[in-house]
Parts: sequence; structure tokens; C-alpha cells
Amino acid sequence: MRPAPILTFNPRGDLEVSIRPVEDPEDFHEIVRVQLDAWDMQDPTEATPFHVLTAMARNGGIVLGAYLEPEGRMVGAVFGFLGREGGRRGRIYHYSHQAGVIREFQGMGIGLALKLAQREVALSQGLDLMRWTFDPIQGVNARFNLSKLGVVVRVYKRNYYGIMRDRLNQGLRTDRFVAEWYLESPRVRRRIEGRHVTPPPRALLEAGAGLALETEGEGPLRRPVSVNPDLDSEVVLVEIPWDHRATREAGGPGLLAAWRDATAEAFESYFSRGYVDVDHCLDGGERRSFHVLWRRPLEEILSGEEVPR
Repeated sequence: MRPAPILTFNPRGDLEVSIRPVEDPEDFHEIVRVQLDAWDMQDPTEATPFHVLTAMARNGGIVLGAYLEPEGRMVGAVFGFLGREGGRRGRIYHYSHQAGVIREFQGMGIGLALKLAQREVALSQGLDLMRWTFDPIQGVNARFNLSKLGVVVRVYKRNYYGIMRDRLNQGLRTDRFVAEWYLESPRVRRRIEGRHVTPPPRALLEAGAGLALETEGEGPLRRPVSVNPDLDSEVVLVEIPWDHRATREAGGPGLLAAWRDATAEAFESYFSRGYVDVDHCLDGGERRSFHVLWRRPLEEILSGEEVPR
């Protein structure tokens, strides 16, 4: 008998998807297939193996699958394990290693449902913090994590995974943000309930925000020109490529590497001075994409305060 669903929803009229704990041995193999498709992995050895996933699920980790009903086909998965800050008395949290949806079903809200179900399980385990990494220059991930889920970011890690050969990371240094998801904070509740509205870049600039990067060009061929690392405005915008895949196709890994180097310098500078990444905003007319950094105490940000606009 399959475990009871944590949540069930209809991403479109003819589809029903259930998020369930993974228990069947064959389903751990299915998660490997989900990884290969979701990240377009060319090397199967880069996927987390089925036996590691099994060990996670049997030893305090969270391993969930997204299943089409009633057929039971897995179309997405999320998995992770317990982590600890520092030494023996350090804070315990859930580390979410991967969350992915096969390409055929991306953009339907399944990824969000997986994260919300993962949050429910973590809370049931007595945890109030979750962490994971994501690529700072992939705007889709930035908007999902910062604007929809309500994570905050204060840490930038260069070349976190070393060399990766999937199509998204090939030829690019694997710099990553460390996301912090404070599961019961007013900020997170507000965002997962859909009560947050991200201001457009123009409104933030008119309210006094500074631009940490000078850029030029249009669309996927836009490129960084120089970094402004020492602005003193309360809010700072860090531009990233409008479309990661299109930028790679139009300018190759060299253009993405230029974005990587420029944004790394900007993020490291502002994080070291107490800024926190709190949102992601878009200028659809000019096809420009920005992280929103705010110099504010973490406690006030988590209380649900919003960036001045």
C-alpha cells in the first residue's frame, strides 16, 4: 500500500498530482531517472544513486515524489537530510539536496508543491530551518526561491561543486548561494500564501536603490561592464542574465563566465557588509533581471517587513 499523500493538487484540469513519501524500492530508481531528465544530465554518475536515496529515507531524511494519479507515474522529486551548524551544540536543520521536475511537466507548480510538502514534513520533525544551494545567475530559480518561497541569502560560495558536466553547468564555475528557509517565519508564511507582490526595478530605483553592476546590450546578449562594490544605499540591485539558457546559446560559456565573475564580486562585497538577498524582480520591457539586496537586520526581514518602494 502506498503511503498517504501529504498534499494533492490539480496543475491543470486533466491532471492530478500527489506528493507522497517514497518507500517502494523501485521508486528510488525512479528518482534517479527524474534527476537525469530534469537537469539534462549526460553522465548518469552525476545523479544521486538509488541506494543513497534509500539510506536518506530510512535514516531521518526527507525523500518525496510527485506522482500522477491514478497511474502512479513519478514526475518530480525532492530529497535531503539532516544538517548541523558547527559543533555538537549547533543548530540542526534540514538540508535539501535536490528538487526537480521532469521537463515535460515543468512550469506547472509541481516544484512548489514538492517544497511545500517538504516544509510540512520538516515541521513535523520539529525543525524550523531548511537550507539548500542554488545558482545565483539563474533567474527562474532566484524568483522561485526568493519571491515565492521566501528564502533569504547571506552566503556566497565559489565553485561549490567543482566541475559538473550537465548542460546547465557545463563549462561554468559552480558558484552557489546558500538559501535559508525559516519555515515558520511571518516572511515565509506571507510568501507561500501568495500575499507578497515584488516591486518592479524602476520603483526600487526611484525609491533610492543603487545598481551594483553596470551592464550594456540587449536581451540574452547583455553583458556586465563594471562592478560598483561600495554603494551605501539601503537597497542594492544586482543584475543577472535575463535568460540563462538563451545567454549560453547566444554568447556561449564565455558570456556566462563574465556574468559569473562580475556577480560574484558584487554579491561577496555586499554580503560582507551586512546586506541580505531578499527578492528577485524583472523589467519585462527591457528584459532585465535583478536580485534585491537589503541592508537590514535578519530578524526584521523575517518578521515580514518589505523593502521600501
